[in-house]
Amino acid sequence: MQHESLSFFVIYALLTGSLMLFLPRAAQAQNPVPAPIFPPPGFTIPPADAPCILPGNKLDLKCFIANDPDAARIRAEEAGLF
Repeated sequence: MQHESLSFFVIYALLTGSLMLFLPRAAQAQNPVPAPIFPPPGFTIPPADAPCILPGNKLDLKCFIANDPDAARIRAEEAGLF
């Protein structure tokens, strides 16, 4: 009786352990394909932002922040605080 319960425990532990190895890979988030963004009719991209728009309507955030006048103003204000 004790031998049977020990073998059941070992089998159960092996099955649980093998599930733990494979489950995280299967449960990883799958990023959906982003929907294309169409601006409203008559909308034009500001000239300063045009070089920051990458293929597929993606935004280069570093470029956007570097060319954004509000970001430059905020950096200047923060520099004045210290």
